[in-house]
Amino acid sequence: MQSVVSCQPWIDENLSPSPQSSPQGERKYSFSLRESRSNRSRYKGLMIDFIVRGFFRVSRFRTYFLKRPGPEDLLRRPKRILLTRLQNVGDMIVFLPTIRAFRKAHPDAKIRLLVKHPGGAAIVEECPDLDGLIRVRGKGLKNKIRLIREIRNFRPDLFVISTQDYGRVPWGVMGGAKVLVGYEKVLLGSAWKREKLPSLLYRSPSFDPEETELRRNLKLAEACGISGPDPVPRYDWFRADDLRKADRLLKELAGPGPLVVLSPGTKRPSRRWMEERFAQTADQLIDQYRAQIYWIGGAEEKAMIERIRKQMKGESISLAGRTSLKEVGPLLQKMDLLITVDSGPMHLAAAVGLPYVALFGPGELAKWRHASDPSRQRNLYIGAECAPCYRMECDDRQCMKGITVLAVLQEVDAILKLSKQESIAGEVQ
Repeated sequence: MQSVVSCQPWIDENLSPSPQSSPQGERKYSFSLRESRSNRSRYKGLMIDFIVRGFFRVSRFRTYFLKRPGPEDLLRRPKRILLTRLQNVGDMIVFLPTIRAFRKAHPDAKIRLLVKHPGGAAIVEECPDLDGLIRVRGKGLKNKIRLIREIRNFRPDLFVISTQDYGRVPWGVMGGAKVLVGYEKVLLGSAWKREKLPSLLYRSPSFDPEETELRRNLKLAEACGISGPDPVPRYDWFRADDLRKADRLLKELAGPGPLVVLSPGTKRPSRRWMEERFAQTADQLIDQYRAQIYWIGGAEEKAMIERIRKQMKGESISLAGRTSLKEVGPLLQKMDLLITVDSGPMHLAAAVGLPYVALFGPGELAKWRHASDPSRQRNLYIGAECAPCYRMECDDRQCMKGITVLAVLQEVDAILKLSKQESIAGEVQ
């Protein structure tokens, strides 16, 4: 007995017609409106991709073969470099070693940075390794045209797209960049994001989810032929007025003990530590080390810091809302220790050389940790099952509740003992 196998031709579900019966009994086929729109959108995207690729390759032919130099020469000796970093303070701090690597490798080149967030821009406005900023000012067509015109006026030989700025290849192409470097795809949160027109990237390093954000950006410098970039972030271009203001603020609470600053605020409430634990920690620091306690934060965090201070037994000074972002760096540079949640002050402390204890809850420790000085850059992380997560609010917050006051004080004690030993050793020498 033979078995019968029914064979049907393969049909793409997106293109498959739906059968309908006609009054005459004939079977007719019609495409749904949704499928038709999906196909038109797909073909439109392919056509745009084809046109942009053609334009870019013609531009590359004119640049590389008729005008010279070629892409390898431009990588080795670029005259104008445009880097991108559009995010906030912490993101900018971890990008500083990449900026410095390009400046050190190309001391005579013009280097500019594409920025957007005011906090990140404030960090690098006076950076000596940059020759200026190009600002992204809005999403409208008029702003986009202005931005492309400004990039074209700069005429970058090299356009380097940082890890979190995926989708900027079209900006480089329309801006006339000759060589583009960036990642073809990056992992942001729990989702992979793919670069637009990735085939136009001349160099593209491999993305490793286990590496820190700082290290991933240094790989872009290495992809451009820069060997052995220094991985330590440094932020020290402070104005004289900001340094004087930091001195005045520190005179408000004079004492013999270490200067300890606490930063409880973050734009994500899910990352906040319990207010009563901050108060208990501050009191313990005063009792055990005779510490002088300062609180920092924005104007929007004033109320929270006042609630914490009311729960304290000892004295402290709140600087919330009293310092600008540019004044926080000089202030931290004069402190002895920072205790903070996962936020911008942690990265600022790493960049000015201030020891810190960072309380990581739902954040991505593997991505955002600093590793240049592990004995002074201490992170508390209990590794909750739900972490990392990206919620703004959380009713449970087990990842933060698991961090105890005792655990924080143990890390503080280790840092202060090490600082004391080094101070004694320095006096002996």
